[in-house]
Amino acid sequence: MSRVQASIEIVPFAAAHLPAMIKLSERAWVRPRSEEFYRWRYLQSPAQRMLVALRGEECLATIGAFLRDYRLNGERRTCLETLDWFCLPQYRISGLGVRVLQALMKGPEPIVAVGGTPHTLAVLPRLGWSKMTTLSFHLLPLDASVIDEPLNRRFRIPPKLGRAAFGLFGRAWFSARLRSRPMGGTVRPMASVEEEISPLYEGDTGYRVLPLPNFAHLRWLTEGYPEAGPFVILHFMVGGKLRGWTLLRVHGPEHRWVSLVEAYAPRPDEELYTWMVSESLIRAAEFRPLGVDTQTSCPILRAALHRNRFLELGPSPVHSWPAGLSGASGPVHMVRNASDGALLPYPGSSPNGLAFSHQDCDGEGSTERRPQRRSR
Repeated sequence: MSRVQASIEIVPFAAAHLPAMIKLSERAWVRPRSEEFYRWRYLQSPAQRMLVALRGEECLATIGAFLRDYRLNGERRTCLETLDWFCLPQYRISGLGVRVLQALMKGPEPIVAVGGTPHTLAVLPRLGWSKMTTLSFHLLPLDASVIDEPLNRRFRIPPKLGRAAFGLFGRAWFSARLRSRPMGGTVRPMASVEEEISPLYEGDTGYRVLPLPNFAHLRWLTEGYPEAGPFVILHFMVGGKLRGWTLLRVHGPEHRWVSLVEAYAPRPDEELYTWMVSESLIRAAEFRPLGVDTQTSCPILRAALHRNRFLELGPSPVHSWPAGLSGASGPVHMVRNASDGALLPYPGSSPNGLAFSHQDCDGEGSTERRPQRRSR
């Protein structure tokens, strides 16, 4: 080990490290730069675990994770969902970024990594991680301004032609409408995410891998930093019985973008999910969004998104440590409410609101756009 490497220590993040963490964050990501944000993001999270690589008072690298319980083939286990893996460029050649990841891997909890940079996706299998499932990204365009890049990338449609076609047919085709409402089906808006939904995650859910709600974390997310929202919480009742729930996040300039963060029902069928998505889109339409995005690993929810006219834009793998964590084959439930998916994009970090440009990455494992150069 070199003298420089020996002077670097990897330790759990503590409040005393906040000034160093702020400096690293401002070099790594485009995020709000207020005391309110930094305290919310780094000091108030009830489910956060974070490691920092320090040389003196300077933070050179970091990796974070959110603690969350999973049901894995019927067994309840506390796992870590990684996020904010970043190393200053001049230290990557020394392997410091990999060292902070390996330090996290030495803990007792299984780890789940959602997506990542091409570098991340190449490194994880070499370190013994296995592929748990694949997420598919989905977009419902509601304005011509958001379809240029997806249509050109997926279908090779030139932007000018795509916008013209959208003007003729797109608004009517993609507009929100009620679909597949069951007899006795009603929707109940909620003020917060509460333990009332816990029974939905008990017994035979139909999923072999199921992330469970961390209510303290969800309240921190939806209520702790107003600029991140607003959030819309919906309960779906059939015959007076709670059958499922969804969580929407409204964000971007003038609140013109919506993300479907969560959509879950136990033992679902395509009709149920189709109704839940359609009702959620009707609520989203009240904000006049430019588009709605989401992601899912569930084939039933994926089919329901297609029935609601979402475009499927591409895959992203989910890896787990240790290898074989996910067990036998079967459906996996993941939506945007995994890792930091519900936080992206941070306020001010993406002009068009599109939160899943997973190919535009920086750092070791960050899924955010790099900071823009500022004129001086």
